[in-house]
Amino acid sequence: MIRLGSRPISSTKETTAFGIFGVSPESPDGSRICYTRFLATPSAKTKDPVPAELWVCNHDLSNHTKVADLSIKPIHNAARAAWVDNTRLSFTTHRLTRVLDVENGSDLVEPVEGDTGHEGHGACILYWTVDGENPSSVAELDADSGISHTIVTTEQICDVYRRDTGRDLEPFSVKHLQYSTDGQLICFRLHGPTTEMLSMRPDGSQLHVYPAQKPVHQLWFDNDTIMGAWKRSPPEGKRSHFFRWSLDGEVIEELAGSISHGAASPDRMWYAGETCEYFDSPIRMALYRRGETAPAAVCFDHDFADITWERRYHVNPAFSRDGTRLYFWQAVSDSKVEARFVDLHGLLDK
Repeated sequence: MIRLGSRPISSTKETTAFGIFGVSPESPDGSRICYTRFLATPSAKTKDPVPAELWVCNHDLSNHTKVADLSIKPIHNAARAAWVDNTRLSFTTHRLTRVLDVENGSDLVEPVEGDTGHEGHGACILYWTVDGENPSSVAELDADSGISHTIVTTEQICDVYRRDTGRDLEPFSVKHLQYSTDGQLICFRLHGPTTEMLSMRPDGSQLHVYPAQKPVHQLWFDNDTIMGAWKRSPPEGKRSHFFRWSLDGEVIEELAGSISHGAASPDRMWYAGETCEYFDSPIRMALYRRGETAPAAVCFDHDFADITWERRYHVNPAFSRDGTRLYFWQAVSDSKVEARFVDLHGLLDK
């Protein structure tokens, strides 16, 4: 098995991190990288916001520039920063979703109260409203106009859940909002006593509950199929291998071996993620060729379980726009995590 050496994005003494798994920290043209610098490392299960900063650098790691001050809560996906285009970033800082011009650090639209999900589609950014006065909803912010509109309300989600499952839905929030690759579908998962996945059209139509066990850490594979970890137990088969499914819950293919937080290369020929279950160690970042269950390469392995699991600095892999780099969060001590990457040119050429 090939072992790949990783490099830190920054030489700072503070903990650094990228965003949510599967979302590239690179701008669409690949020229710049965004990352979060944490100014404190919280204790396990802390409820307090953590001070942090949003930074941008060039692809060659030059010209590091702070673009925003942050207050991060929860920490495990950092600022959830995602590029809107080559000069605009969306991110969340303590219940406010903002769109920022990286050239001068200015807000381009009025911030909205809500939590973003994965990256947007063009100028459209999904978020879960949390203004504290009105019932929450899935909404979409237009980064060009600054106009937001509701896609589906809490009441509509509850009605559909009752229709599809025959059960009442207890209080919940929404996580992992994400568009399909062509922007024609949206999926999200419930957060609360139940964690089912739902999907719908961008106008809120065709809302329905996924009719099978939800993949762990699901992502869109393409326009109408999803991928993620299939958390099974004996005698069913393999632990947490990475699969692809239809929206009808049918298995299409086994993409890779053991993965929890996963990412797929743009051409969908490579997959990456940690090979262990939650709270296990050693924590190993592996790369798989499509359809192979044994890793082709390992990027790191370590036993820093406390900062990874209890303090929730998850590994959150993501590929570069051209598929020649893999970015991830790598614990380097019991008290520090670094935003790092490996160059894949040597592996891809084999």
